[in-house]
Amino acid sequence: MEPEPNAKRILVEHILRNAKEYPWVVPANGRLTLVLAPDSVVINLFNAHYRQPGTTTTHSHTMDFKSEIIAGEMRQYRYARSSAETPGAAHYGCQELTLDGKLMGEATDCYLLEGPREVYRSGEFYEITAPEIHRSDPEDGTVTLITRQYKTTPASVFTFWPYAKMAPGTQSGEKIIPGVAGGKVLEDAVSHALRTWF
Repeated sequence: MEPEPNAKRILVEHILRNAKEYPWVVPANGRLTLVLAPDSVVINLFNAHYRQPGTTTTHSHTMDFKSEIIAGEMRQYRYARSSAETPGAAHYGCQELTLDGKLMGEATDCYLLEGPREVYRSGEFYEITAPEIHRSDPEDGTVTLITRQYKTTPASVFTFWPYAKMAPGTQSGEKIIPGVAGGKVLEDAVSHALRTWF
């Protein structure tokens, strides 16, 4: 018996093969994003080539979400706030972000304890409960379907970076989201994903 077709994968592949028909954006952190339903359902296509220099991938959220791996592989790390006395805890810089992606206030230092690596592949999913701190490390071309759940709604979101390194390449109040994805950026990212994982 042949395996049952994966409807979500088929639909997402159709969208990718017609990507120019949709309004993709490129945030600063190495992905292209397509909002299917405002504040609810999002497609992310990951490619480290489009990461803005100086950005960090360790952060929290103001909403809960489920991330389904449509294609590719996602390595996921979760962090707990800790103290300098905790064995294995690492020193980080920390700064609050506004909901539209601006740094605010002053950077502070903190300690984070990294949990075990989690690996998710096509057909699998993971969930994040806000304000849980996490870091995603996807293979280039990985495609995920995000469903925002809003079970908890923290008022703030934070970004973190190893303390020995510079803060995330921005000054307080500077917007870190570059803008719309189109042309060669979109074509190259989508072509790589389809060629690698579909």
